[in-house]
Amino acid sequence: MSLYASLSGQGVHLPPALQAWANGFCQQLDDTLSPADRSALDNPAFRAAALKVCACSQFVADNWLRHPSVLTDLVASGDLFSSEYRAAYADVMSGWSCETEPDMARHLRLLRRRGMLRIA
Repeated sequence: MSLYASLSGQGVHLPPALQAWANGFCQQLDDTLSPADRSALDNPAFRAAALKVCACSQFVADNWLRHPSVLTDLVASGDLFSSEYRAAYADVMSGWSCETEPDMARHLRLLRRRGMLRIA
């Protein structure tokens, strides 16, 4: 079974315009993933969300192609779907007053920068 068939068979309903992109992306990914990186696909929650998230986020798609082991580690560690992280981000975001999409984008960039600085 192809990677595209495996991921798109998870109840993901992409518009026709994205289906060709998703098929090409899966072909690139199939050439990129090591056997160890394929272990992330064993996680049902990840497998169900992966193609839709990549179709909606060029950032996620590009990073999965360039650095597949990072995503594999996030899945294996449980951090990708961690309710603790989700709750912490929700607390931070609940204090934002965003009336426009650019406001939200600015706040998200600041949150990302803050996290990157904390790590450094």
